[in-house]
Amino acid sequence: MKGRMIFILCVAHLCLHAQSKYKNKIEKLYINKKYDACIKLCLKAEQRYKRNTPAYVYFYRSLSWQEKYTDEAGKASMQAIKKSIDDAIKGIKKDKDKVLFSKDNPLYDTLINRLRLTAIFLYHSNQLKESKYITGKLASAFKDTTELYHSFFINYDKLSTQNQSGTSDQSKLKVKALTKQDSVVHYAVLFLGYPYSYGSEGPDKFDCSGFIKFVFKHVGISLPHNANMISESENGKKISESNLRKGDLILFGEKRAGHVAMYISEPDEEPKIIHCVSRGVCIDRFSSDSFWGKSKIYCIKRFF
Repeated sequence: MKGRMIFILCVAHLCLHAQSKYKNKIEKLYINKKYDACIKLCLKAEQRYKRNTPAYVYFYRSLSWQEKYTDEAGKASMQAIKKSIDDAIKGIKKDKDKVLFSKDNPLYDTLINRLRLTAIFLYHSNQLKESKYITGKLASAFKDTTELYHSFFINYDKLSTQNQSGTSDQSKLKVKALTKQDSVVHYAVLFLGYPYSYGSEGPDKFDCSGFIKFVFKHVGISLPHNANMISESENGKKISESNLRKGDLILFGEKRAGHVAMYISEPDEEPKIIHCVSRGVCIDRFSSDSFWGKSKIYCIKRFF
């Protein structure tokens, strides 16, 4: 009996050692940007472990699908996105302790942000069916409701038409037109993670007012590259905090405006802003207890 227990423990130890060996190799291949080799090794691991495939196999393969088929604009192919999503869903089920598929993991943020970016790109390219697919998966599988979620699943209508056979054809889809506020917010989130650089206004790095100037130019609105000049501009109108809406600019400061951010939330959502700070373009909470809090407001301006 004792000998049998020792044998079982030895087998278990060897299995754990093999898993650790696979994990180290897979991580190394991904870090070294050898995405083809990473995908192949993940497949080999999946074939070996079958139902007991560890979460890390699906995690790194999901990331590798995106990286391998992403173009210079940061958009992954639809085929790669579907494979990435499928692997991520499998991995989430295996990751019981939420170690890999967690917002505390920067690589998980990379995975999610790539999906968001591709969904927005497809939306603006009028590929609505594909954009809706990704947006739906973000909401259902990753519990992540983007700005597009409201357009597709709250303001979404199907055009019921009659085809030649007389049967109902609902293949033509219509999405409620985006407002300029929607468009500027959607465009701004494309640049999440882009670095901060004093005096820069894009397209690959920004400072706070340079970022706002850059994204507002996308919707045909010209702004100065200076937070205080934005606050003093004759264009736009100053509004009260109680009337704050998505797309409004919040200027922070005491005697003058020294920082600018854009409000991005719907009335029923947690108040958030997008801006460019020392850690780059990011989204932060906007509340009385946050660093960029309501007590630091110099003024709020609306340009739409």
